[in-house]
Amino acid sequence: MQHSFNVPFNQSHETPNCCSIGNIDDFTYRCTDGSSPAIRHKRISGVLGAASSVTSIQVANLLKLFKIPQVSFFSTSPELSNKQRFEYFLRTVPSDTNQADAMVQIIQELNWKYISILYEESNYGIQAFTVLEELLSKNDICIAIKERLTKDSGVADDSYYDSIVQKLMTKPNARGKIFRFFMEIKQLR
Repeated sequence: MQHSFNVPFNQSHETPNCCSIGNIDDFTYRCTDGSSPAIRHKRISGVLGAASSVTSIQVANLLKLFKIPQVSFFSTSPELSNKQRFEYFLRTVPSDTNQADAMVQIIQELNWKYISILYEESNYGIQAFTVLEELLSKNDICIAIKERLTKDSGVADDSYYDSIVQKLMTKPNARGKIFRFFMEIKQLR
């Protein structure tokens, strides 16, 4: 016999011999017809993912209600380092703050004091740029041009990129050009 049940986002699913799904200790499982379930569901040990910080934040907010740990392999937002808000979130990659620190160290090693930055118009790009901009300011490194690139490369045409190159050329004294660092890998051409 199959029973229908609802999961978050109002998606309806069919499952054999099933009941309500939950992950709260001492939760009583009951089929919609009142009978005992044939399958005893085990507690979820943890969740792997997501690949983006935006999604990880949403998933982490849901999982913390049930005290379920989440391990992400690609979420780098510094926001996820807040252990009071994301106490069950872990990651296998460093925060964007570490990446920005490394970039500032490279810029200092190259003795650049005036640079231009291109970054992606996404949560990842904007947050990473904000961290980098703050670190650059603290280290007396000036930004000649900061340009936000549209996330959907299908929207931008050659004239869009030509205009960005023209802007970069208006500041010839800018020693370094930082690009690509704050763009998702799939966005690279």
